[in-house]
Amino acid sequence: MPGRDGPTLVGARVALFFCLALLGWNEGLGAGNLDRIDESIWRQALRLGGVDVSAGVERLRMLIFFDPDCPYCADLWVHLQTLGSPMDGVRWVPVAYYDSSSRARAATILSGSHSAASLDLNFRRYDRSTRSGAAALMSPIPESLAGSIKRNTAFWAGLGAMTPLILYRKKNGEVWRFQGSPDHSSLAEIDSDIAPAELDSIAKP
Repeated sequence: MPGRDGPTLVGARVALFFCLALLGWNEGLGAGNLDRIDESIWRQALRLGGVDVSAGVERLRMLIFFDPDCPYCADLWVHLQTLGSPMDGVRWVPVAYYDSSSRARAATILSGSHSAASLDLNFRRYDRSTRSGAAALMSPIPESLAGSIKRNTAFWAGLGAMTPLILYRKKNGEVWRFQGSPDHSSLAEIDSDIAPAELDSIAKP
């Protein structure tokens, strides 16, 4: 579907669904690719704007790139809520490509002092019939928020342009990328591989 951002948005979306087709994607949890990436990518990603979902967490465990209108991101959000500890120290980094409404929803989620609550509302009340999140559409979008979402999206596109996309660093310092929706066993493995005490302090945008 063409969006407000024109051909670039459409091209990214087409590329995404081509990748999903190659992977034999089925809606729901469990599909994805895991690979090791350069540690410098983790350092760069820490500078992106996002939502830290656990108050009082001093160390960052995981970065999750998401689109507010992506159904697979909604699945992952709800699934993580049921697991407890993997929710701690997670930064959700919004991108905008899935639909014309994605950028306005991402801006709402990033704004204000209740970002985590907006993120929760967006995915808990996700509408599968229209494939759209529940966060309000911000209009107009302040330049600072528009710029943050644009930077996030450009960085994410360079990582593979799939949502959800997870970055995490293991105890030994290796950085890994998971593209797709991890199932329960994959999340448990990721959770056991990372140690908040050995990671960087959360870098506020």
